[in-house]
Amino acid sequence: MFGFSSMDRVVPAALVAAACVTVLPAFGQVKTVDPVKMVTKEKAFLRCGEGENFYKVGEIPAGTALTMDGEADAWARVTYPSTLSVFVKAEEVDVQGTTAKLTKASRLVAVNVATGFSGSWKALLAQPLASGTELKVIETIKEGEGPIVAYRVAPPEQARAFVEARLLKKVEGEAPKPAEPAPKPATGTPAAPATTPAAAPAATPAKPDEKPAGTNLAEPMKTPATPATTPAAPITTINQTPAPQPTTPPAATPVAVPRPVNEWADLDRTFKTVWRQPMMEAELDELLAEHERSLAKVDPNDNRIQSQIQGRISALKLRIDLRNKAREQDAAKAAMEANRGAVNEQLSLAEKGRVYTIVGQLQPSTVYDGQKLPLMYRVVSVGPTAPKTLGYLKDDEQFKFKGRIGAVVGVIGDAQLDRSLMLNIITPVRVDVLRPTTEAPPAPPAAAPTAPATTTPPPAAADAESPKEN
Repeated sequence: MFGFSSMDRVVPAALVAAACVTVLPAFGQVKTVDPVKMVTKEKAFLRCGEGENFYKVGEIPAGTALTMDGEADAWARVTYPSTLSVFVKAEEVDVQGTTAKLTKASRLVAVNVATGFSGSWKALLAQPLASGTELKVIETIKEGEGPIVAYRVAPPEQARAFVEARLLKKVEGEAPKPAEPAPKPATGTPAAPATTPAAAPAATPAKPDEKPAGTNLAEPMKTPATPATTPAAPITTINQTPAPQPTTPPAATPVAVPRPVNEWADLDRTFKTVWRQPMMEAELDELLAEHERSLAKVDPNDNRIQSQIQGRISALKLRIDLRNKAREQDAAKAAMEANRGAVNEQLSLAEKGRVYTIVGQLQPSTVYDGQKLPLMYRVVSVGPTAPKTLGYLKDDEQFKFKGRIGAVVGVIGDAQLDRSLMLNIITPVRVDVLRPTTEAPPAPPAAAPTAPATTTPPPAAADAESPKEN
């Protein structure tokens, strides 16, 4: 209906051909230059090669210091920041504690931040590291519950990545000079401590004069006894702090209450608000479920309301089909960029996700805004593809969800599957912020439905407009 059947077969092939044309000539075009100290002007992504077709190896904030030693068109070759990491295959190293020693020459592997080790295929180094080179182990990489396949290690000094040249600026000649005075205050700083120990010896020599009498030897033994009692106070405080926390979770386990069915006027306003939102982010599935619940409760003799709800359901199903098709295309593009099929992990949260009931980005809900329906918050997926609703969190003052909008959270709680939504509704017991939000929280969802309330046309007119929008 929407022309996807033919495009699905043509577009991926065209993209593959275009990728081959753009990637292959890029090799060998990097020009080596004299090392230059640079700094990032804004947040930037580092890639494993000189072009958009190479996958991302990390994200660095504005103000990150780098050394540039190569150029390729609009790209700059730079040193690896110490905050990033690389992979080494398990069969190439012997690991003892936190040290990995190469048992054979290796070029290592650049980390693909979108897929993890399964989608990391680019060699990190132009020349392999010699056997016997030692690397610092950061993390062990397993294949599911199977054996260890690789180790995440600190990058060697030979590691290089690529960043868009427009995001870099040269460090001014005066910039390094302020760094030199740093040791000078260090020489002046000991002068202050020098006066402090001078006061201590002043009291100490007075005691050695009396030591021959033998009476002052008992006094130093009493003096250290007093600090021993001082740490006792913080120890009791630390033990008392977690005590109330375990008692709080059992109290925050409310009994599940059936959700009320929305009135048609309220459902109509919510539909118009959701319909205007971007298709890839709107709560279409949840809105469809609420329309189906309303249809089941409507008076069988009210043919007008029944036909209006049926029209809305048909329009929502068409938009959901269109969104799902777009998601499939986005997933295909992400798989092609990684050169390894579908995405197997969501960022670096896969390992942490095993201990949580749900992990994702916290977002407000337009449907469950706390007015007619209960207040709940969406937990959406995190990754390179379009966000998808994973579940809903019941509102709880203890966790202050409104102030955490946009953050990636890990939630432990009681999950109940809602059959109409086919999603988990979770009563939280513990919420951990895995990645804080860097943006101001969006406006409360309550403001969206109330604005059109005064200008909403009659339901019949609204339904006449909806098919045209579709």
